[in-house]
Amino acid sequence: MPASLGAAVSNPARSKGTRGENFFLLKLRDLWYPGLEVPEELHPLQRRSVQGALDYGDFSGTPMLVEAKNTTKPSFMRWARIAETKTARNDGRWIVVWKGDLRRGRGHGPYVLMPFDQFAEYERVK
Repeated sequence: MPASLGAAVSNPARSKGTRGENFFLLKLRDLWYPGLEVPEELHPLQRRSVQGALDYGDFSGTPMLVEAKNTTKPSFMRWARIAETKTARNDGRWIVVWKGDLRRGRGHGPYVLMPFDQFAEYERVK
């Protein structure tokens, strides 16, 4: 794991969110940049710095807005409304990636939340 992914965070909730973002950072890099081997600081897909409610997703270098969630209590409608608000000025494409509950025997994950029209677009491309 790259050294920058292990940065210490003092707030427990923020620390959990950082772990979730790091989890998805590696998964999204494998998905969108398979086999790319560059130094960490030069990789096109990076975590964004925290910018509050007006940010544009949790990652840069992605083909759409990506919000990462690491919680045991999902808030799908709230997450969808926030993502739609953030993409209103752009092309409207977004996904929310949710780690789910990966504890043994507790369920499955991770999951992706996206608008149906966007999902249908991907299915037509196959």
